[in-house]
Amino acid sequence: MKGEHAGNMGSFKSWRQSRPFWGALFICLAGCLVTWIPVSMAPIAFLPGTFAFIGFIFGGLLLILGILAFFSRPLKTFIGIAAIFLSVLSLIGALGGLLLGTVFGIIGGALCFAWTPQSVSEDLKKTAIQKERRKTS
Repeated sequence: MKGEHAGNMGSFKSWRQSRPFWGALFICLAGCLVTWIPVSMAPIAFLPGTFAFIGFIFGGLLLILGILAFFSRPLKTFIGIAAIFLSVLSLIGALGGLLLGTVFGIIGGALCFAWTPQSVSEDLKKTAIQKERRKTS
C-alpha cells in the first residue's frame, strides 16, 4: 500500500514538473481574487457608470488563462504576458482583487513566462539516481 501511494505521488510530481504548475496556480488564484470584488458588489455592479463589471471579465479571463496554463504548455509565453497585462488592468474595475489579485497575477504570469521544461539529461540523471536508491533500499 505504501508503494502504491509513492507511485501516485511520483506520477503527480512528474506531471507537475512538466508544465508551469505554480504559475498556473497563482494565475487561477489571482482570477478568483479579482472576481471576488465584483461578486461582493453584485447589486451595483451593472449600474450605469460603474466599472465593476470589468472585474467579472478580467477575473474570468484570468481563470481561463490559469486553466489553460495547466494543460497547454506551448502557450506559456502568451499566457504569462496576458496574465500580467490583465492583472494590471484589473486595478481599474476590481481594485486588483484588493491588490493581492494583481500581485498574484504578476507573479503567476512571470512564472509562466519564465518556465522551461527540464532537459532530457536532467531527467536521465534523476531516474538513474532513483534507480540507484531503489537498489540500495
